[in-house]
Amino acid sequence: MSTIGMSSVQAALADFIDQRVLSAIGDDNSLLKWAIGGASTVALARFDKMVAGYIPMLTGLGLMDESKNLNIEATEAFVKSAFEKQATVSLPVMGVPITFDKQDGDALVTLLKKYGGQ
Repeated sequence: MSTIGMSSVQAALADFIDQRVLSAIGDDNSLLKWAIGGASTVALARFDKMVAGYIPMLTGLGLMDESKNLNIEATEAFVKSAFEKQATVSLPVMGVPITFDKQDGDALVTLLKKYGGQ
């Protein structure tokens, strides 16, 4: 079982936001891109506090171990299964729905593996 600590998850998410979310917005002069770029830095700085409320659920699903490390294989299985059941998911980011698909899920898992040392 490969795991990744929360500080490394935080780094992987920062890369994911830069590589997938901000690049999907496109226009370099977009207020949304500027706002998400700034807000993501602030939010990721508080990542440990943000995830704290979800630890019991993540542990119960087998996505997190007792040391509060994320299980990469379980996370990959979760993401793969979720996108097999539903091809896209839209999440509101700063009030604007951003749509994620299987390629985004694969990119996130790849980054988790990269930062987890695999």
